[in-house]
Amino acid sequence: PCTINRECRTGIQAPGWRAQHDFIARHPGAWIPVLHSRLMVHGAPRFYIELVRLLERFLRAEEARLAGQIKPSPAIH
Repeated sequence: PCTINRECRTGIQAPGWRAQHDFIARHPGAWIPVLHSRLMVHGAPRFYIELVRLLERFLRAEEARLAGQIKPSPAIH
C-alpha cells in the first residue's frame, strides 16, 4: 500500500524510496547487528541491549516496507 497519495493515484514511485532502502541496508543495517552482538558479549546494561534490539526490529520493518514500495526497474535493452 502506498503511503503518499499522489503515488497511489498515479502509480508513480517516489524517487527517495529506493535511496532510503539502500541507505538502511548499507549503513545502520550493516553495523547495528554488530553493535547488538558486542553489547551482549560485553555485558552492557539491559536497557541498551533492548534499545538496540528495538532499533534492529524497526530497521528490518522499515526496510521491508520500503522494499514493498519499490517497483522493479525496467529492463535495459
